Amino acid sequence: MVKAARARASVSIEDIMNSLRFERIDFRGPFQTPQGNILFLIESHLFVLPELVDLFNRKKLDREGIQGLATQFPLSERVFEP
Repeated sequence: MVKAARARASVSIEDIMNSLRFERIDFRGPFQTPQGNILFLIESHLFVLPELVDLFNRKKLDREGIQGLATQFPLSERVFEP
């Protein structure tokens, strides 16, 4: 699988998926756009991989963290960069 963008630590897509599974959070993906963005559909919200990596690194990749990100930054206000 594709490796996640490097943040403070090396986090793979598998790490993200395993964490979501451990928290029993339903998700679909990963999906890759033609621009190269990696997307996940989590609880009716669309997230790009760097958002999930950030939550993972802050130990907030749980239901509360997902809901907080989704309500704080609606999809229409987020900027996606390739």
